Amino acid sequence: MKAIRTALSTVLCFLMLFGCSPKTENAPKSQEEEPKQEVQAFTGEEPIQPYYASKNAGSAKELIGDVLVVSIFMEDPEAKITPQLETEMSEEVRKAADWLENEAKKRGKAAKIITRKDDAELKIRYQHPNVITDENGMPYDDVLLLMKNLKFGSYYNSLSEKYNTQNVAFILHFNKNGRSNAYPSGALEMWNSELMSSDEANEAEYAYFDICMVYSMMQWEKTVSYVYAHELLHLFGAADLYYSDQYVDERGGNALNMHMEKQTLIAEYYPNEIMHSPFSNLEIGDLTAYLIGWEETVPIKYAYFLYNP
Repeated sequence: MKAIRTALSTVLCFLMLFGCSPKTENAPKSQEEEPKQEVQAFTGEEPIQPYYASKNAGSAKELIGDVLVVSIFMEDPEAKITPQLETEMSEEVRKAADWLENEAKKRGKAAKIITRKDDAELKIRYQHPNVITDENGMPYDDVLLLMKNLKFGSYYNSLSEKYNTQNVAFILHFNKNGRSNAYPSGALEMWNSELMSSDEANEAEYAYFDICMVYSMMQWEKTVSYVYAHELLHLFGAADLYYSDQYVDERGGNALNMHMEKQTLIAEYYPNEIMHSPFSNLEIGDLTAYLIGWEETVPIKYAYFLYNP
């Protein structure tokens, strides 16, 4: 526990030194109101959640105003997506969009999310030449090849001009089991080196685009809407607030106590936070709202969740 307190003190010091300042207002504050501070920037030296770097970056900058969600239905030699399944997946994406728009309204923000159900142009079908077998996510080299084949640059430009928006997110739909994940622009360092070749990964033309991958889950023939919402939120800067065994394994034994304490604290602070558990009766908590640009400040206690040991 001493190590945990030390880590927390470290990240709070970073915040105080590099951009944390109290938000001053003329109106008196309630004694019960938690103090909020602006986390304006990290120096790049702190061990923080990599998704933080995707805030205001790439093709999906803000979850405000007009936001386009492009669905790319992925097929390979052994897994097809029937027209019926495509419709069902599209309906789940639309449910996710409706939920996100409603959460935005709760915080006084206006988000109009346009999906494949609203415009057929926001749909692509793609035949991958090889069987997709990586359960931890499609290798990024394959994603780059897909973007090249689909001429993402010109496609993005045409959509951006048509809708007069720079907020475009891409979902790759897979009709197979696997771990859904996100490849947000600005967070390339979060990916394992074996997922990409260094030459292609540095190609700015493709690294700009924010893409998430959603797989069918074993207990459903299609993926529930909250999983789509969870992965889309990553593209706008939201960080995971759950910590798997893989998280601990990758960071060693020192991460275990922090892992367990974070699980306990987030359940206490925001038990229904969608970035903690993408199931039903969920909401967007203060930290996630801050990370995706819906709030200018955040209770300082949440800084702990941006810190990686």
